[in-house]
Amino acid sequence: MPPRVGRDLEHSRAYSRYRRYAQVVGLAATFFGRKRMVARHFGCSVDFVRYHTRKAVDPTFHAGRWGGSQGAARFTPHAAAILETVLWQEVRADPIRTSAV
Repeated sequence: MPPRVGRDLEHSRAYSRYRRYAQVVGLAATFFGRKRMVARHFGCSVDFVRYHTRKAVDPTFHAGRWGGSQGAARFTPHAAAILETVLWQEVRADPIRTSAV
């Protein structure tokens, strides 16, 4: 199972373990050529293996830093605060709802 990584932990021990884990998964799939077997062995999804196999083969694939929300910059700080408040009210009102009705 992959180690858990929280937000803003780029220099933490957990993030370093996660990066090593992802590299090992990608290299193992590259070496063995069997993504399902590697996914089963390392306890992760086939999509995770596929992504990190591609990263192992092509270092320029998604070489940038991990981003956050790409749409947050479109809102003014005031609008973002209002949106966040409304969303939290909706979550508190119905925490198990999965789609807008």
